[in-house]
Amino acid sequence: MIDGGYMRISMWHPAGDPKAGAEYDHFIASFQLKPIEYRPANVPFRDKRGISFSPPAGWVQKPVQGANQVAEYRNLTRSLQVTVAGNSAYTCSNLQAEWQASGRLKEAAVLKLDAQHFVKLVGFEEFPGYNVRLTIVQYCLNSRLGAVVLGGGEEEAMFWRWAQVFEGAARSLRVQ
Repeated sequence: MIDGGYMRISMWHPAGDPKAGAEYDHFIASFQLKPIEYRPANVPFRDKRGISFSPPAGWVQKPVQGANQVAEYRNLTRSLQVTVAGNSAYTCSNLQAEWQASGRLKEAAVLKLDAQHFVKLVGFEEFPGYNVRLTIVQYCLNSRLGAVVLGGGEEEAMFWRWAQVFEGAARSLRVQ
């Protein structure tokens, strides 16, 4: 389950084979994990507030939870949500300050994706009962609806493989 986050690579060899170690090293070196490229779904998501984006192809849409959640999609251990403040006074600066105060913010940057300026926040969330730490990325847009956020999360060790998928989905985010 490489995309599920777990990998096991094995090699069998005769007992006492003097070349086994070198062959195993060569075998392991022949594998290369690469980042997953963003491929948009054939049908973009649109809601009545004028928010639209293209979720990743193959991801499963889940029911929204609460008035501020616009959409949620999942793929194995990965998740992607779009939320909206619903209050024009709540901006990306407010979100960044909350993350900073929580101690979970690792980095913040302003970046331009196509013609839109996002505040990109990267942090973490821990689930000690499950011994899991997720890397969370949030792409925030200021809009007439307040902050509109496309957020994604994946297990910390595998996040780098999915970063392009989250950014591609954020690049497609539009607020009318």
